[in-house]
Amino acid sequence: MKKYLKILLLLVMVVSVLCTSVSALTYSSEYIMSKMAYISQGDPGKLTVHFHVTGMDMMDTIGAKTITIFELGGSTPSPATDHIVKVFQSETTPGMTVSGTFSYSGTVSFSAEAGVSYYALILFYAAKDGGSDSMPYITSAYKAS
Repeated sequence: MKKYLKILLLLVMVVSVLCTSVSALTYSSEYIMSKMAYISQGDPGKLTVHFHVTGMDMMDTIGAKTITIFELGGSTPSPATDHIVKVFQSETTPGMTVSGTFSYSGTVSFSAEAGVSYYALILFYAAKDGGSDSMPYITSAYKAS
């Protein structure tokens, strides 16, 4: 009977550790709770990247550090090999980051050639009390019209 009790206790401990590990993987950032982005048709000849990021708390700075636009070269996005069309940086592009808020949504627009598919690699950023984190996000490809 003691042998079965020990095995049961060991099993419960292993399951507890695994559940804690899954939870830790789900929340892999101390600063960024969620992030999302997508591309849509803007004015004629332009596409717009829409992005949203939510922090874990009121952040000193939150938003997108960089947004890199790629021309889709194959059937799936491959930032290592696809052609870079444009790079937006928060230091030189107003409206990519803000201060003193919990979440932020923004947009950037770029010229697009009809019939060509594009996607964006967004590096989301959040900072608080001297610490910070960045997390990448790749949008689905969008064909310009």
